[in-house]
Amino acid sequence: MNVSASTHPVYTLSEWRSLDLKGVTLTEPDQRLASQLAAGGMNSRLSLSEMREGLHISAKSWVGVVRFHQFEIQIVPKLVGGNLGLIDLIDFASNIDGLARYPAVRTLEGSGTGLFDLIALLFVEACERLARGGFLSDYIEVEDDLPTLRGRLLSDRQLLRRFGRVDRIECRFDDYRADIDENRILLAALSLCAGRVSHSAVSVRVRRMLAILSEVCDLEGLNLRTARTSLVYGRMNEQYREPHELAWLILDALGIDDLFASGSPRCFAFLLDMNRLFESFVTRWLRQILDDEPFQVTPQRRDRTILWHADEARPYAAVIPDVVIERHGAPGCLLPIDAKYKLYDQRSIAASDIYQTFLYAYAFGERHKLRPTALVLHPASSIDSQPTRLNVRRAGGTTSGQLQLFPIHIPTALSEAKSKVLSSIEMRLKNLISEALGSDVSIG
Repeated sequence: MNVSASTHPVYTLSEWRSLDLKGVTLTEPDQRLASQLAAGGMNSRLSLSEMREGLHISAKSWVGVVRFHQFEIQIVPKLVGGNLGLIDLIDFASNIDGLARYPAVRTLEGSGTGLFDLIALLFVEACERLARGGFLSDYIEVEDDLPTLRGRLLSDRQLLRRFGRVDRIECRFDDYRADIDENRILLAALSLCAGRVSHSAVSVRVRRMLAILSEVCDLEGLNLRTARTSLVYGRMNEQYREPHELAWLILDALGIDDLFASGSPRCFAFLLDMNRLFESFVTRWLRQILDDEPFQVTPQRRDRTILWHADEARPYAAVIPDVVIERHGAPGCLLPIDAKYKLYDQRSIAASDIYQTFLYAYAFGERHKLRPTALVLHPASSIDSQPTRLNVRRAGGTTSGQLQLFPIHIPTALSEAKSKVLSSIEMRLKNLISEALGSDVSIG
């Protein structure tokens, strides 16, 4: 644990670690925030327990900043190389590949700045880059009362509101404006950042960009969930993809419900789910490694034909591995892969994960040609960590299924992935996948 110098104490701990804070109490808003963070039981983001002499804090696989009224907690991702390593991971997993264009982020990291300020800086620099090229405008339908007719007359509204008057006319018309979802998404994220950034220079830039965007659009009537699902990128708005990825990162980590919440933003949580981020990294990493091979990489492949309700002849539940790799020209020849952000090079794999992945192996494996196999990719605490292989054996001692645990040293993998040259760890994984999907191994 480290305590940083600030206007209020800043306590730093690593993911999965705990610390005790003596003499610290929670205010009523702090207690509400703590309850929100602890919601979900085993899937909670952070656990805080009030004791007689202070607080007990237990971090999970979520990293970021939790700011209470009298102190701040920073959960640092050690397995990815600190906050800057996390920025690199986000950059690669989100397919942004833009960190090299923003050198100020690396400069700011050297001053010991927290994760939220680093991501806010990355986001505002993406917005500034967009502003230099000009914000996008489009035709939108507008209803307004005007001194002269424009577009279509709304006769029913004119009769109800202005019967016998002609000084103002109720109209519906198309207007060319910048008040569109592409810009409003950026404004929403900037609005959340403005009151939460602690670094003075970053705060100035965020507020300046917020003022600029506030002149061209507003948040009235914005539905972020609808905007997220309906927005399609093309030739006209492709330049928004990168700043939008960062905007959604901020909105998700802060909680989009917080956008229209009242009260002071002084007490808030900005937490990133490392499980989800690691899954995204694994998906893109596999696609890059297997780019020139006869394999198709499919994330989140949902299958409702595996768990079957025999009495009612209907699907019972969906089976969704994180990634499924299929060999071209061999339908049904599948390798399920699960990405587990857990320290499985330091402790045994959990029984629940074994049962889950072996279910995938038998459900997706080509039983008549290949031994059912599943692969678990997990972060490595050391570059020297070695893979582990588990077999399911029949009573006679023959192997009927196989589970491969493959450790990934994330900082090394990111560095090698950017070089676009296959490294030894990538080649070893590639060979493992080829063996699982390409060898003619009989069962029993």
